[in-house]
Order: sequence, then structure tokens, then C-alpha cells
Amino acid sequence: MTIENTEFEATSNYYGSLRLAFAELFPARIASVLDVGCGRGEYLRLCHDRGATRLVGIELRPDTARLLLSESFVTEVIVSGIDDLPPELYRAEFDLIVAGFVLEHVPNPWSTLNRLKAMLAEDGRILVSLPNVRFWRVSCGLFFRGEWQYQREGVLDWTHLRFFSLRTMQELFRDSGLLIEAVEPEFSPRAASFDRLTLGSMRQFLAYGYNFRLRLDPEFDHTRSVQAPAL
Repeated sequence: MTIENTEFEATSNYYGSLRLAFAELFPARIASVLDVGCGRGEYLRLCHDRGATRLVGIELRPDTARLLLSESFVTEVIVSGIDDLPPELYRAEFDLIVAGFVLEHVPNPWSTLNRLKAMLAEDGRILVSLPNVRFWRVSCGLFFRGEWQYQREGVLDWTHLRFFSLRTMQELFRDSGLLIEAVEPEFSPRAASFDRLTLGSMRQFLAYGYNFRLRLDPEFDHTRSVQAPAL
């Protein structure tokens, strides 16, 4: 089951912004791209500008998908949640798969990564963004006030089903047979300044999210299904 967040307007920045820290991780040359939770397709547009010729988006909201379909550079837009697609769809077809702030919305991110890996070409890359549950606003609210208050957007977005710190993000990828090539923290402008002042010592509390570029681990058995760790 994938939960749709209907609180947001399809024309809001939630669906249409391009985050520079994430964009910096995109390869310089790309041929085929799948963007999961593509919104209005800003990252597909970026890939098109870098020479990609096959640009496929998956978007849960029909109204947002219709806006993207009107763009001439898009090859295909599927209105669906990623876990609702047939498992055999797009076998090893994409050089790049993008999942920006998606995995926290699904019940089993390990299973979803299995699906994405199956769609990835052998030497392809997966770009992932995840919110950081150690973010200071969340940590201070929980520690000092005993609050875990869901919100309309942000780290405690009411549609988030899974929560990760940097360490557990790294464990998620490792357990899924993915190697981290690069990682970039995501800051607000004020937090970015404070991160520089503190020489990165407070980064895991200042970053509201992390961006990763991943590739398949050649030593991992990718034929086996990876499940959530047993409790």
C-alpha cells in the first residue's frame, strides 16, 4: 500500500522544486532515466538537458502527472505507486533511477529497493534522498518536550511511514546490496551557515535530509530478496 498525500497542491514547490544538493549527484551523461515520485519532472528536465533520450516518470497524483505529460521532453508518465507496479516491468532498462524523498513513504523500503534494483542497468546508478530523523527540530521536540508531532511537510510529514538516521540509511543500502558512491547533506540556508561555523561537527543534527548516489555491490547476491531486518 502506498499512501497519497492529498494535503498538497500539485502546483506547490513540494512537487516542483529542484534541490541543488541532490542535483549535484546526477551523472554528467545519462541516456535513460526513471524518476520515482517525479512530481512536475524537474529532475527529468535536468537529465534531458544532459542528453537523456528516454525519460520515464512515476507519479502517484494524477493531477501532477497530467501537468508533466504536457511537457514534450517526457517519454512516459505512469500514475501509480512504485510498489503497485508489476515486478517484471522495466527489467534492467535504466541507466539512472531517481527516488527523491520516496522511500520514507513506503511500508518496506528494503522491498522497494529490490524493485528499483531490478529496473537498473548493470552499471547504472540510483539516486536517493531520505529525511534525517536526528534533525534538531525533531530531536529537541522529543527530548525536551516529549513531542512527536506530525506535520503537513518536512521530516515529520504525516505520510511518512519509515524514519532513518544517517547510520540507519547506510545500513538500509548496505543490506540491500548497494554501495554508496557519494553522499550530500541537505540543509536550510541558515543551517548550512551554522554547519560551516561548526566545521561539520553538528551536521547530523543540522541536516534535515541526506542525498545518496548508489551503485550495485558486485559481491552481493542480487538474486535473493532482501527483507526488513528481523526485530
